[in-house]
Amino acid sequence: MKIITIKNLEKYYGNIQVLKGVNLEIDRGEVFGFVGPNGSGKTTLLECIMGLRKFDGGEVCISNHDVVKEHKKIVYMVGAQLQESELARTIKVKEAIQLQAAIYNLRPDINELLRRFDLTDKGDVYYSTLSGGQKQKLFILLAQLHNPEILIFDELSTGLDPIARTSIWNEILRLKEEGKTILLSTHYMEEAEYVCDRIAMVFNGDIIDIGTPKELVKRLPFKYVAVMTKDDMKYTKMEDEFFGVLMSENEKITVYINDDAQKKKLLNIQKQGKDLELAIRSVNLEDYYQYKINEVRNKQ
Repeated sequence: MKIITIKNLEKYYGNIQVLKGVNLEIDRGEVFGFVGPNGSGKTTLLECIMGLRKFDGGEVCISNHDVVKEHKKIVYMVGAQLQESELARTIKVKEAIQLQAAIYNLRPDINELLRRFDLTDKGDVYYSTLSGGQKQKLFILLAQLHNPEILIFDELSTGLDPIARTSIWNEILRLKEEGKTILLSTHYMEEAEYVCDRIAMVFNGDIIDIGTPKELVKRLPFKYVAVMTKDDMKYTKMEDEFFGVLMSENEKITVYINDDAQKKKLLNIQKQGKDLELAIRSVNLEDYYQYKINEVRNKQ
């Protein structure tokens, strides 16, 4: 069942068109990710969906409510953590929760909220003393405080260490289990693969591809990626045998392998080499991302 419908969405900043007739439908209860380079239009698209950014053409509907004409309803249906989210340095965690609750005329059990988000001992400390992961957990707490249908997170885990990042990902999945529809933008393909049901690739104001992580990876024209480290430069003459060969300055060769037969051929090359180190792995979402971006740029 569709919860968000976007039709022919356009947005200009002056003479620059940053959204070029975007069409998209998002299902209720799914985690939907947006990936793409900086400046591709991801944040603008999310802000238009929320009704925070006026757009110049098209329409956005949430549960059949127009985000422009029925903005007051949308405020209660959506919760968000934006890319530039910040709080006053000297506000305490409990005070931030109380302030957010007052906006929606709520009286939540603050101690229970702190326990749920693993902030039990942080209620009386200043926001500025929280770690990056704790700040992001607080923003998630505040975003979902009024029990919205949809949660929007823009670059939620940027700058976090791996442990904090994984903790945030698990929090997103927990919210999904509660029935929330979650939209997020990210530069981490590992994050998109971990939490997203579907992903849209955004480039230059357009959605250039969409699918589940597995569907996107299967669209790659090669199956494996190998990295070779060698001393004998004869191994550089492989361009005609494999899908692609990329040379780097540190005497490493990256080989893109079409299929299992080519994989076997490369392993045979390894057996014949004296000083050849070889690591082969299956393709992943990062490979898809890099390939798709390069493909689109080369066509322009």
